Amino acid sequence: ADCDLATRPVAEEPCYKTHGCEWVASPWTECSETCGNGTRVRSVSCPSGLSSDCPEERIPYWETCRNTSGCVWHVTEWAACSNDCGYGSTYRSATCSGGADADCAAEVPERTKDCYEVGGCGWTINEWSDCNNTCGTGQQTRTYHCASGNASDCPADTPPITVQTCYQTSGCSWTTGDWGACSSTCGAGTRSR
Repeated sequence: ADCDLATRPVAEEPCYKTHGCEWVASPWTECSETCGNGTRVRSVSCPSGLSSDCPEERIPYWETCRNTSGCVWHVTEWAACSNDCGYGSTYRSATCSGGADADCAAEVPERTKDCYEVGGCGWTINEWSDCNNTCGTGQQTRTYHCASGNASDCPADTPPITVQTCYQTSGCSWTTGDWGACSSTCGAGTRSR
């Protein structure tokens, strides 16, 4: 109170320093893609409000990112069975929308499996056997099976014929018996056999 306030020395004055200025960044945004490669951004600023006060090399405000949280499987219909009569295999396409199986969190869908079809089943018929009689009327037989190996897979209303009549003459030959007695006991006569 003894000193003149008008001559009081200045206690504080403005100053400006930049050696402590460092770039400040906000948290990164979410990746722009939910499945695959994208970008994410953040705001970068100098605390003084002047970019020229912070180091010349600015920290990045964007970068590439890869997000797979939204990746899903795209699955096609099953292809036709590789065999139309019996056991075979079938396949389908299963691709992850991210381009790599590892991008999809869900288990890889089945891409191949066994299948069994009967739509193309028919009887496989063997050749007729030789006739069981080489001279005259006889029988010949043949066998058949369903291509699948299971007879119930083939049409039940059209089973092949397995026995038929045959006629052969290739083994025919004359058979002679003994001569009978002569028709005459004195002179010329005939006998037969």
